[in-house]
Amino acid sequence: MLGIRSDECIFVGGQPYDITESREAGFRFIGAAWGSGYYEILSLYHPDSIIHEPGDRMDFLDSIQK
Repeated sequence: MLGIRSDECIFVGGQPYDITESREAGFRFIGAAWGSGYYEILSLYHPDSIIHEPGDRMDFLDSIQK
């Protein structure tokens, strides 16, 4: 409906099931290590990036646009 490919999408979530769901959909994944998300657990699933505050997502987006 949006006219974009799945490899152009990024999913942000804090749980392991978020990572597995995003991979099945073909999305990149940013682990959200705040709230209920924990860095130690998210890192076991090899996300594309892990951020510690909501505002950090812009640094990741900047890094993939270069």
